[in-house]
Amino acid sequence: MTRFLSRCAAVVSMVAAAGCASVGSNEQVNITTSRSLVSNCQELGEISVDSWTRDDEVLSGLDSAARHKGANFVLLKADGARAGVAYRCAMPAASQTASGS
Repeated sequence: MTRFLSRCAAVVSMVAAAGCASVGSNEQVNITTSRSLVSNCQELGEISVDSWTRDDEVLSGLDSAARHKGANFVLLKADGARAGVAYRCAMPAASQTASGS
Protein backbone atom coordinates (compact mmCIF):
# COMPACT_ATOMS: atom_id res chain seq x y z
CA MET A 1 0.00 0.00 0.00
CA THR A 2 2.82 2.40 0.88
CA ARG A 3 4.60 1.64 -2.39
CA PHE A 4 1.38 2.37 -4.32
CA LEU A 5 0.91 5.73 -2.57
CA SER A 6 4.50 6.77 -3.18
CA ARG A 7 4.18 5.91 -6.88
CA CYS A 8 0.96 7.93 -7.11
CA ALA A 9 2.69 10.87 -5.43
CA ALA A 10 5.57 10.62 -7.90
CA VAL A 11 3.20 10.63 -10.88
CA VAL A 12 1.29 13.62 -9.53
CA SER A 13 4.57 15.49 -8.98
CA MET A 14 5.74 14.81 -12.54
CA VAL A 15 2.43 15.94 -14.03
CA ALA A 16 2.48 19.13 -11.94
CA ALA A 17 6.08 19.86 -12.92
CA ALA A 18 5.28 19.37 -16.61
CA GLY A 19 2.35 21.77 -16.34
CA CYS A 20 4.50 24.40 -14.65
CA ALA A 21 7.21 24.03 -17.27
CA SER A 22 4.81 24.74 -20.12
CA VAL A 23 3.33 27.79 -18.36
CA GLY A 24 6.54 29.28 -17.02
CA SER A 25 7.98 30.36 -20.36
CA ASN A 26 10.71 32.97 -20.48
CA GLU A 27 9.14 34.46 -23.59
CA GLN A 28 7.90 38.01 -23.14
CA VAL A 29 4.15 38.65 -23.24
CA ASN A 30 3.38 41.92 -25.00
CA ILE A 31 0.24 43.79 -23.99
CA THR A 32 -1.17 46.18 -26.57
CA THR A 33 -4.29 48.07 -27.64
CA SER A 34 -3.20 48.02 -31.31
CA ARG A 35 -5.16 45.48 -33.35
CA SER A 36 -2.66 45.80 -36.22
CA LEU A 37 0.06 44.18 -34.09
CA VAL A 38 -1.97 40.96 -33.81
CA SER A 39 -3.67 40.98 -37.21
CA ASN A 40 -1.61 38.02 -38.50
CA CYS A 41 -1.58 36.07 -35.24
CA GLN A 42 -3.49 33.06 -33.96
CA GLU A 43 -6.26 33.97 -31.53
CA LEU A 44 -6.18 31.73 -28.44
CA GLY A 45 -9.18 33.06 -26.56
CA GLU A 46 -10.30 35.63 -24.06
CA ILE A 47 -8.49 36.19 -20.79
CA SER A 48 -9.31 38.33 -17.77
CA VAL A 49 -8.47 39.01 -14.17
CA ASP A 50 -10.93 38.84 -11.30
CA SER A 51 -12.76 41.97 -10.23
CA TRP A 52 -10.99 41.87 -6.86
CA THR A 53 -7.53 41.94 -8.47
CA ARG A 54 -5.75 45.12 -7.33
CA ASP A 55 -5.18 47.70 -10.06
CA ASP A 56 -1.40 47.42 -9.72
CA GLU A 57 -1.62 43.64 -10.31
CA VAL A 58 -3.87 43.63 -13.38
CA LEU A 59 -1.06 43.52 -15.97
CA SER A 60 0.79 40.72 -14.19
CA GLY A 61 -2.49 38.80 -13.92
CA LEU A 62 -3.15 39.20 -17.63
CA ASP A 63 0.45 38.18 -18.34
CA SER A 64 -0.01 34.99 -16.31
CA ALA A 65 -3.30 34.17 -18.00
CA ALA A 66 -1.73 34.70 -21.43
CA ARG A 67 1.24 32.44 -20.59
CA HIS A 68 -1.17 29.76 -19.42
CA LYS A 69 -2.76 29.75 -22.89
CA GLY A 70 0.64 29.79 -24.63
CA ALA A 71 0.19 33.37 -25.85
CA ASN A 72 2.84 35.99 -26.43
CA PHE A 73 0.48 38.94 -27.07
CA VAL A 74 -2.62 40.28 -25.34
CA LEU A 75 -4.96 42.69 -27.11
CA LEU A 76 -6.85 45.04 -24.77
CA LYS A 77 -9.82 47.13 -25.90
CA ALA A 78 -8.45 50.10 -23.96
CA ASP A 79 -5.69 51.02 -21.55
CA GLY A 80 -6.60 49.90 -18.05
CA ALA A 81 -8.88 47.07 -19.24
CA ARG A 82 -9.16 44.01 -17.01
CA ALA A 83 -9.80 41.63 -19.92
CA GLY A 84 -8.41 41.02 -23.36
CA VAL A 85 -7.78 38.46 -26.07
CA ALA A 86 -4.69 36.24 -26.03
CA TYR A 87 -2.76 35.71 -29.27
CA ARG A 88 0.17 33.58 -30.38
CA CYS A 89 2.27 35.50 -32.90
CA ALA A 90 5.19 34.10 -34.84
CA MET A 91 8.35 36.07 -34.30
CA PRO A 92 10.22 37.15 -37.43
CA ALA A 93 13.42 35.27 -38.19
CA ALA A 94 16.63 37.02 -37.14
CA SER A 95 17.61 37.49 -40.80
CA GLN A 96 14.30 39.22 -41.55
CA THR A 97 14.71 41.55 -38.58
CA ALA A 98 18.30 42.39 -39.49
CA SER A 99 17.49 43.13 -43.11
CA GLY A 100 14.30 45.01 -42.27
CA SER A 101 12.11 42.88 -44.54
